Amino acid sequence: MSKRKHEKAIFEAFVKVAPNFAGEKIIEWKQPADEREFPDIICSSQSGGTVGVELGEWLNEGEIRAAKAMDRLQQSILGAVGSQGENKTEYIYAIWMLPKPKARIKPDDTELFRTQLFQYIDEVDRRWPNERFWQSPQGFKARNEDLSKYSVLQKYLTGIRFFPSDWYEGWPPNGRKVKRKWPEGQDWILFPAHVDWFSEDTMLQPLFELLSDKKQHYGSSGTGFDHLSLVIYYNSALLYNSPVETPRFKFADVVQASKEFLKDDSDPFDSVFLFIAIDDGRVMRIL
Repeated sequence: MSKRKHEKAIFEAFVKVAPNFAGEKIIEWKQPADEREFPDIICSSQSGGTVGVELGEWLNEGEIRAAKAMDRLQQSILGAVGSQGENKTEYIYAIWMLPKPKARIKPDDTELFRTQLFQYIDEVDRRWPNERFWQSPQGFKARNEDLSKYSVLQKYLTGIRFFPSDWYEGWPPNGRKVKRKWPEGQDWILFPAHVDWFSEDTMLQPLFELLSDKKQHYGSSGTGFDHLSLVIYYNSALLYNSPVETPRFKFADVVQASKEFLKDDSDPFDSVFLFIAIDDGRVMRIL
């Protein structure tokens, strides 16, 4: 979806949730013919007034670039693995591949990567009963040096973690040992979940920069409108950025931090909103 179409969809969702954001109902609206024009949306209100709306997406661009690069890397490796089929091992529940940075697999290595991966999985499965240090719930983590017989795996991976099928279910003394089976039809050769160390600044700093940029860039362009709004929307960041909300920090805290940053000065905007453009959407007024 193009940026223009994306902004159109965002504003449609915004005005549906907050139809009176400008103090009265919006009758009609449009995007300027030239997308370089200010603002992004031009509206007519019920009383005949003109309302301008500038949109800004709240993102941490650095994190998004890193996350998308990791997605491309993982897709490269999964493409080499190909169809995984059913997990027929005796002792392995699932595995995590641990790729090296920028380890996109070259076409000439694709077939051998798959062959060596399944050969190594078979080797680990055969050895499992005789390796006493692999019998814990953590299973076995093969390091890069453990892959020395598998040169293509060693070339692209820092290691592989193997999770055991044997599992203790329940709590002593009433628990029991069971053998887990990976769900049929689901990939069992995976990557670790993406986890970031979160601090409030991870997402607040990009938000403050966005607010500052919008105020400075359009500081002398707000004339000609009866009402001018800035709508900061949170959408794509949900997929690629660190979480905003934690047990101790919520979107309401984001609004308060933004108010303090702006110091009650929204000029040239008459109103500033945070639009959480997820699911049915939620609008919170900053100023």
